[in-house]
Amino acid sequence: MGETTQPHILIVDDEADQERSALDQWKAAAHFTVLHPQDVTHDDIWEADVVLVDYRIEYWPQRDNIGTLSLQPQDGLALAAILRAHARSAPSPTAFALRSAHLNELFRPLPPESRLHILARALNLEWVFSKSSSSGMVEMVHQVVTLASAIRNLPPTWPLDNLDETRRLVEQFMAIPEDASWAGQAWQDVEACHPPIHELVEQSHGLAFLRWLLHRILPYPCFLWDTYRLAARLRVTHASLRSALDSNFSSLLEPCRYKGALIDFLGLRWWRCGIEAFIWELTEGEPFDPQRIRGLLAQRTGILLEPTISLQPLVCVDENYQPLSEACDPAEAVRIQPDDWPPYAEPAWTTLKLAREHPRLKALVLEQDREQFIEDC
Repeated sequence: MGETTQPHILIVDDEADQERSALDQWKAAAHFTVLHPQDVTHDDIWEADVVLVDYRIEYWPQRDNIGTLSLQPQDGLALAAILRAHARSAPSPTAFALRSAHLNELFRPLPPESRLHILARALNLEWVFSKSSSSGMVEMVHQVVTLASAIRNLPPTWPLDNLDETRRLVEQFMAIPEDASWAGQAWQDVEACHPPIHELVEQSHGLAFLRWLLHRILPYPCFLWDTYRLAARLRVTHASLRSALDSNFSSLLEPCRYKGALIDFLGLRWWRCGIEAFIWELTEGEPFDPQRIRGLLAQRTGILLEPTISLQPLVCVDENYQPLSEACDPAEAVRIQPDDWPPYAEPAWTTLKLAREHPRLKALVLEQDREQFIEDC
């Protein structure tokens, strides 16, 4: 772990020249190699930390001239599976991802942009990236480089018969602060989410653990909180928190910020137990007094955050399972159970209004909350 050389990203695209031109300005971020599928070699796969494969592969005359069906991968999914098979014997892990402007062909009924982790998991990939505008290229490059860096920092070995050593490796990979009062709780929270660190991790060179983090932790409210959950816990509006984070306010929460593998891959995250410990210390044991919390935060930073209307705000999701801009009151919300929602994550909520308007959400309302839902209707 801890290599300092640039991560190596291989992009496989049937319009390689066009992709090279688009990525030329990002050479400083990582070592990008762009190849046509016909030109990929065994060494190219072994050297790559991340392989991005285009979904639609239309300009490949050599493939089309082969008479044997088994030698004609028709799209990037089939090609990625072939390339992954060649990567299995490599001495270090390689992540595979799809990159396409046609993700809507792969995932319905929800917009693919809101469920990329589900799509990646279903397709046996580490991630799925959208080919978007030049402005979206900035985020894509950041995510790809972050993923490649995480691959490079995976432990080379996983001592399956030594839980203490495995815990040390995980804590290092996740950057749990050793001197934090909540470090022990952080490990307990990680372990409660069933990380694959016992049987699956060694065979996959650690990719199973990285996938767990990508697919089952970062997208959900587990032991890491996004800005929406953080705002709800501080009893302040999301808009005011986002604005404050662009100032010196962020430094106050810096000790609780998640800085481990895949840092900022899906945006800022904070350790839940770290935030709870911070609030306890800040309020001297009065962690559920919203006025006291906001007042003390203002004393420390000079920024007075806007309070939420509800004293017990909930983060609710819309019909695409994306967080609503502002938290909701419990009296106006019901719990739902999307198919992919992990059992160890905090419950998923939506508003009564949205559940009435969208049959798909209505069907997901938990049985315990249906009576409330019917009465409200």
